[in-house]
Amino acid sequence: MSTSTQNKLPLAVLPKIGDDEISDSNPQPCNLVTLLSAELGDSVDVARQSKGEVVIAHNAITATATSAEIDCRGFNAVSIECAVSAISSGNWLVEILGCAISGGAFGNCYELQAGTWEIMQTPTLDADGNYTFLVRGIPNYIKIRATRTTDGTLTCTATPMNV
Repeated sequence: MSTSTQNKLPLAVLPKIGDDEISDSNPQPCNLVTLLSAELGDSVDVARQSKGEVVIAHNAITATATSAEIDCRGFNAVSIECAVSAISSGNWLVEILGCAISGGAFGNCYELQAGTWEIMQTPTLDADGNYTFLVRGIPNYIKIRATRTTDGTLTCTATPMNV
């Protein structure tokens, strides 16, 4: 057998998409690409991928605070966007708190990193700027705890999504 015939995918014999009856009288050869192309109209609309609404967790805060709960049911990750300003000698640390049920007891979230359990948190934010962090493996509900040392203002948003 030549290599050119070894690398070809076998074709399935299925009825045409949209046929009301399954009939063996007029089978049509197809493969997965043919089925997907016909069903999706030959394209995938990336703008329609699963993403939640942008939630303002903290708006121009100047002291340590914990956000209200953010509903992340149906999503497996969250994008945390932080805008830091007016930092001279302080810093901010942003942590993800989680709970399986709405209104429950929220606690630190952990993820396994190179064999060690690490708290889901940002690095220390000690300079003015905009920062975005992707956190995977989130629970159904999260809160964002922002801890400030001495100075600075923080605005923080969260966007639940599937990655």
